[in-house]
Amino acid sequence: MSPRFQIDHPLVSYAGDEWGEFIRLANQMQVRNVDNVRFHMSYGEVDLFPELQEIREQMKADALKQLDGRTIDANPIFLLSQEQHDAWHEQRWRQAEQLVDREVEEHFFPMVRRLPLAMSLNGGPDVQFSAVIDLPSGCQRRTYVMRKSGQFDLTVERLPTLTLDTAVLFQLWRRRSKVEIVRRLLELAKRQSASVRVTGRVFEDVPWPPLSDEIANLPNLGIEVMRSVIRPHHWRAGIDLPGSREFADAYFALTTKQDRELNRDWKDWDHIHSHFINKRDIFLTWDKKLRRYGDGLNDHLGIVVLEPEEYLLVADTDDLAQAS
Repeated sequence: MSPRFQIDHPLVSYAGDEWGEFIRLANQMQVRNVDNVRFHMSYGEVDLFPELQEIREQMKADALKQLDGRTIDANPIFLLSQEQHDAWHEQRWRQAEQLVDREVEEHFFPMVRRLPLAMSLNGGPDVQFSAVIDLPSGCQRRTYVMRKSGQFDLTVERLPTLTLDTAVLFQLWRRRSKVEIVRRLLELAKRQSASVRVTGRVFEDVPWPPLSDEIANLPNLGIEVMRSVIRPHHWRAGIDLPGSREFADAYFALTTKQDRELNRDWKDWDHIHSHFINKRDIFLTWDKKLRRYGDGLNDHLGIVVLEPEEYLLVADTDDLAQAS
């Protein structure tokens, strides 16, 4: 695994993906009091499951061979039941939690025990360490406290998962009137108060430079590009997933025959579809067409569609409640 490490301390700080540098800087902290020291690691899907790329490459090759000229709706490999999607996500979560717990117990805590800060009187202080697991289907913060006895306590906090419509990014990239609202969303991602992602269909929304060059910088802003739903001619090899039968049923119920024949909004629907199969909490958009379908999407599939200001109002209220 190659997670992202972080140390926060008044004199020493580090953010990167090198275990050796992480340990070297931690050893520099010749301090008795660790109240101001926070150790943190972040794990994404690629960190935890590097074999996924190869598996999905083979899946795409097999699927295209089976398609053989038929439409996507006619081939069951492109549409799974939500029960099948949920089972896959649940299996990955169990594996991720086990991998991270083992990493903490076998690598991180033994390293901490060898640090000078752990050698103070009375067996050393308690040491707090947090690991955020950020998968497309959810996000959680696992906080471990290593006691003087060498045992550790674990608490788990679920973090909200947000999907941004590409129109939200346009406000940032083009410095439009709502750019400050987008920056507040980015601050949530930076503080790891929420998981913030866009779908892979952003590559079709923004196909040309200079804006397409901005996509590569999204991880530096705390935004990950997650898998999208499969389309034969718009398919990121080894990444995208089959769609949901339940979503396809809702799409036919909410749209007219003319809408489907014109198919002008296919990228918008793919954003929502991808949000749904990845089990995200809230889809944020200023797009009036998508907002128009919000109630129907909620009634059929439980999808929550909000404008960013609406979500920030709720998030700010929650922060105030926790602080009081």
